[in-house]
Amino acid sequence: MTLRCVIVDDEPVAVRRLQSLLRAIPDLEVVGTAGTAPAALELIVGTGPDLVLLDIEMPGLSGLDLVRGLDVEPPPVVVFVTAFGRYALEAFDLAGADYLLKPVEPRRLREAVARARAAVQGRHAVEQVGELRAVVQALRQWDQDLALWAPDGDSRRRLPVSSLVWLQAERDYVRLHTAARSYLIRDRLRALEARLPPDSFLRVHRSAIVRIAAMSGLRRLGDRTYELIAADGQAIPVGRSYAARVLRVVSAV
Repeated sequence: MTLRCVIVDDEPVAVRRLQSLLRAIPDLEVVGTAGTAPAALELIVGTGPDLVLLDIEMPGLSGLDLVRGLDVEPPPVVVFVTAFGRYALEAFDLAGADYLLKPVEPRRLREAVARARAAVQGRHAVEQVGELRAVVQALRQWDQDLALWAPDGDSRRRLPVSSLVWLQAERDYVRLHTAARSYLIRDRLRALEARLPPDSFLRVHRSAIVRIAAMSGLRRLGDRTYELIAADGQAIPVGRSYAARVLRVVSAV
């Protein structure tokens, strides 16, 4: 089946990027775009899309406001696309099928579209609500329960994610920095990133992830060159390709 999609975002650059990425996904048609919630509502009512890729922060009504007021049958599958992680719980409470952070990675977009396609093709409403509630509960428990285990001499130490300052890739290993010391574990930074709560941790470099709450400042070193300063004084480099996203997150905190 061909999945009919609407893009809602007030940033033309973001709309064009999504359109470009979606062209590589088979059996998907973008039937329209909108830059405000009222225009999006009119477009959704008029076209009856299967999927809505929805930004959250827009002029006037937000994407969350749009979903709260959306009353169409059958309702489209909504995937939130935003630069901020702080809306994740509210988005899932509103039955969002997925939550993508900008800049959107092609792999994550493909996964979100596949999830939307499965829902359109017959996911039962009761199962969907149960799954989303489980996701919300998991999100709420992440900061409290998630921990990483690291070698410590002849034993292993449990490190709650709330104790981490930042994570640093070292070839086939990752160094876990806490305020007191660091631990080296055999793992990939990308694999650990997928397990960390996205509203608490931020990728700032090809080889570095920071816990946002553990950062106390941002220092400019040169043109588009920055480093984050942790509360304990540790300096973490910010990659040039990550600088814009880091600046957005820092300004929003």
